[in-house]
Amino acid sequence: MRGLVATLVLLGSFATAHAAPLCASPSSPGEQAGSSAIAFTLVHADGTPIGSDTAWQPLGGTIRFTLRGAPLAQSGVSTQVCFRYAGQQFAAAMRVTLDNTNTADGSSSYSAVMPATLGTRAQPAGLLADAAQMRVVVADRDNKVLADVTTPIGITSVSSALLLAVLVTLGASAVVWKIASALNVPGSGLLKVISTRGGFASLSQLQVVLWTFVIGAGAVYVISISGSLIDISNGTLVLLGIAGVSTAASKLQNAQTSPTPAAQAAPVQQKPDAPADLGAEATDTEVALAWSAATTGGPVRAWLVQYQPAGTNPEAWRTVTQTDLRPRCRVLNLEPAAHYDFRVTPRNEFGDGTALTVKDVVTAASAVPANAPGRVVGLALRGPPQVGGLPLSWSPVVGAQCYLVQRRAHGGDGTWQPCGTTTATALLVAGEVPGASHVDLQVAAQSGEITGRCSAVLTVRPLRRPRWTDLLVTPGDTSEVDVTRMQMLLFTVITALFVAMKIVVTTTIPEIPQGFLLLMGISNGIYLTAKFIPD
Repeated sequence: MRGLVATLVLLGSFATAHAAPLCASPSSPGEQAGSSAIAFTLVHADGTPIGSDTAWQPLGGTIRFTLRGAPLAQSGVSTQVCFRYAGQQFAAAMRVTLDNTNTADGSSSYSAVMPATLGTRAQPAGLLADAAQMRVVVADRDNKVLADVTTPIGITSVSSALLLAVLVTLGASAVVWKIASALNVPGSGLLKVISTRGGFASLSQLQVVLWTFVIGAGAVYVISISGSLIDISNGTLVLLGIAGVSTAASKLQNAQTSPTPAAQAAPVQQKPDAPADLGAEATDTEVALAWSAATTGGPVRAWLVQYQPAGTNPEAWRTVTQTDLRPRCRVLNLEPAAHYDFRVTPRNEFGDGTALTVKDVVTAASAVPANAPGRVVGLALRGPPQVGGLPLSWSPVVGAQCYLVQRRAHGGDGTWQPCGTTTATALLVAGEVPGASHVDLQVAAQSGEITGRCSAVLTVRPLRRPRWTDLLVTPGDTSEVDVTRMQMLLFTVITALFVAMKIVVTTTIPEIPQGFLLLMGISNGIYLTAKFIPD
């Protein structure tokens, strides 16, 4: 009989030990009365109080809170946590962990992991969060309730947060792409966003865009999950700063024109001396000028090139260019069999140097075959330059059967190359010429085998088609891969993937390890150093 009683006592104690936690049972006024003995506070991941806001977490997420009060110092005190949708039964937390205890103020910090499911919702699910409740029961070793607190929380949806982050990212991308399209930036897709005005895909701009969208989408995702504004870690701010400085420095370098040998000389406080050996080669409508910079005097920062009909008033000089650093220039659209004077003036920050003039240069007579069609006039762009070409139009010529369109690199020594014929007075021609930022265009009318006089030359800056290879080679040099660009691109992608994975897994903007920051700083520094140091 005694054995049977002992067995029943053991079974009763076993059942008591494995009974549902107190927090899963209905609360009573008596249990709530004990709550004043222990202070309860919901906190963020960093330990700061949430205050009047609602704690948001997805199912399976972690809710953090602190308890403060003298009863916590008793031996055998336990803390139990349960969750439920409003109006449903409580379900025990998957795990409750005591994170730390502060003996100075008698507080203890806890982390409670919500169950993976809470059953059926009492109300239709919200777009981003469902109303729920969290219950915390503190009991002594005899299961006497010392505190019983129920507080509202929000159950967020990981899928909804991801969807919102994706929608925000796509929306921002569409806006940026639309603006780039309105500005006629060359390229397609992402290349349109990271391309420079010269039509080159920029590695530094790719870095800024990549970090902006990774951190921006991550912030939207984390805010949607946590329901509150988040603190951006110092490491993330440093990364954004590194990317911004690299872009600014890269733009500064790109804005600097490649100096001539004279411009590389040590600066002196004087004007440049006059150039030497000014020569001129004339055709019927053009004169090609070439000269040499003086080896004495101040450095030349630009050349002022001017011309006028020979023997006219000195005030009639017409400016061809005043910003070019190259010691050569082609003067276009002159009259055949005419006399012209030309002069070249060196310039720097201290003023204009002495000009060198060549006088009475005679253009050749125009050799137009008999019965040739008239000269084409009105050559112009009928729209902005496109990545696919240059839309040209001109006025019709009486007797013309077709029109020959030609192009060449502007300012170079190249010859005219045909780029299309048409019977219409409009044509879309390819604009890019390797190694040239501008192209010259002209049109001539044809009748049978006879070609008329060419139109006035139209000089246009075409849009270059950006290429992904631009990220790995120096603009204008496709002979080798720039290893500094390869290093920067590789480390940027690796670090961005690390941050993106941490955001998804931890639902927080991570603190970037010091090693990664040092790595990014070194790779960006080497990249910028290589841009400013010539080969």
